[in-house]
Amino acid sequence: MDAVTFESRNDIAYITLNRPAALNTFNGAMFHELNEAVDRFRDDSSLKVAILSGQGARAFSAGVDLKAMQVDLEAGRTNKVPHMIRFAEQGYCNKPLIAAIRGYCVGEGVHAVLGCDFRVCASDAIFYVPEVAVGMALARLSWQCVRAIGLPAATELCLLCEKKDAQWALAHQLVHKVTAPGEEMATAEKIAERLCTMSMPALQATKQTLQKAYELSYQEMLDFGFPLRAQVLAAGDATRRTQAFLDKKGSKG
Repeated sequence: MDAVTFESRNDIAYITLNRPAALNTFNGAMFHELNEAVDRFRDDSSLKVAILSGQGARAFSAGVDLKAMQVDLEAGRTNKVPHMIRFAEQGYCNKPLIAAIRGYCVGEGVHAVLGCDFRVCASDAIFYVPEVAVGMALARLSWQCVRAIGLPAATELCLLCEKKDAQWALAHQLVHKVTAPGEEMATAEKIAERLCTMSMPALQATKQTLQKAYELSYQEMLDFGFPLRAQVLAAGDATRRTQAFLDKKGSKG
């Protein structure tokens, strides 16, 4: 059985963590297949948006497979603990990704969803970062949490190692929307469908500028953003969309 499944419908890629019997915990195969799935989405020009979810109602992902990690530790392969989720790196994928979360979202699961641009969770979702309690120091996840939810909330989540519910996640901007259990995918699909109506060149360029906003000064942002804007305008989509808007407005007048 594939550790990660990939489907596509109506310009949308559906990427699913598929180890429900193990609560979708990350082993080597899942890391590898998830990276491959996101690469496939990124490189397929026919796909505009991806939705990442976990198979089953109990967990989006319960984090790293501790049994697999222990094997690596005992063998001295500390460079493999943990493996890396590549798409969580800034600038890796300029297309939008949406996380649809139900049940437990633990450790590496939090890392994965923070690599997504939009996060929707069911009201039964539980967010938990236990690494410090089990003797693992955070690196990439610390950086992600601070950028996403700010230092005070990130400190609470990552150092106290307490389970946080969906309302805490919403209040601290860890997620964008909370739904009734079982409705998280439909809500994610509505967001995806809305994104699919946008100009893809403009959307992808704007995602790049948003990701750079934390690290660049205003002038540096202008130097970075205006060449992207020129590329988007040169592609011609803005001309077509503006004319379509004017034609529609004129027909109503």
